[in-house]
Amino acid sequence: MTGRAPSPSRNRGGQEATRLSCPPVDEAAPDPVAVALEYFRRMRSGEPVAELFSDDGELIGLGARVVGRDAIRAFYATARADAAPRPETLAIAADGDRVLAEAHIHLADGTRMHVVDGFEIRGDAIRSLTYFVADYPTLD
Repeated sequence: MTGRAPSPSRNRGGQEATRLSCPPVDEAAPDPVAVALEYFRRMRSGEPVAELFSDDGELIGLGARVVGRDAIRAFYATARADAAPRPETLAIAADGDRVLAEAHIHLADGTRMHVVDGFEIRGDAIRSLTYFVADYPTLD
C-alpha cells in the first residue's frame, strides 16, 4: 500500500461518480431460480424430480397436499404415467428464497394448462411447491 488515496472515478459528464459498497457475494450459495429451472428441465426431459425436494418437502395444489420425498416421488410417477406433463416456462421471478413461475403444461392428450407455480427453496432443495391453475373458464 502506498498510502495514497485512490483517485476518484469520473462519469461521462466529468462529475465524480459515487461508489457503492456491496456486501460480498457468496459464490457457493444456491440460486433459488436455478433450482426451480432445474425442476422444469427435469420435468421436460422425464428425469426424476423428487430428489430436488427436501426430505420434508411439500407439493400443494388442486386441494391436495403431498408431504415427503417418497410421497412426492409416487405422485410424479402417477402423473407421468397418466398425463406425461411437459412444462414450458413463460416467466420466472424470485424474491429471496421464493420463486414464482408462470408456465404452460402440455399433457399427453394434447391439453395445455396455464399454471403458476410458487416455490419455496431451502438451501439447494425445494421445501414446497404450490401450483395454481390459471386457465380462464370458458364462457357460454
